[in-house]
Amino acid sequence: MAGIVGIYQGNQISLIEELLPNISYRGKSGKVLFHNDYCSLGMIWSDAQAPPIRLEENKIVYEDHGGDGRLVKIILSKENIVLSRDFLGIVPLYYGWKDNEVLIFSSEVKPLLKIVPKINELLPGYVFNGKEMEYQIKLPQQ
Repeated sequence: MAGIVGIYQGNQISLIEELLPNISYRGKSGKVLFHNDYCSLGMIWSDAQAPPIRLEENKIVYEDHGGDGRLVKIILSKENIVLSRDFLGIVPLYYGWKDNEVLIFSSEVKPLLKIVPKINELLPGYVFNGKEMEYQIKLPQQ
């Protein structure tokens, strides 16, 4: 299973490199780092295939559509952030705020422990935009 760490605010690639060793057991096959003026993202993985992460028009996009029911999507752009988690809760995702303004997230709690005072779990089936959380499925109203 891959591991991911991200920071939404400023280019903080050195902090990402400092945090990734906390989840190094999640992957020995590869490591990738993406960053721009407003966010940084690092990922490690254990299988031979390329990670599902790409750059698109000033956005960093990570989408993992696993065959086991997992669907994780992370979109980081200058205008907004989208963190979404699968409905079954197969893939964990945690986040917290450093100094009440820098959003840091990870597939594990360990990288966040010494940096953020309060760690939150993104609940299964929810999307978080940096301000509020919303359940992904809307049932039809009767």
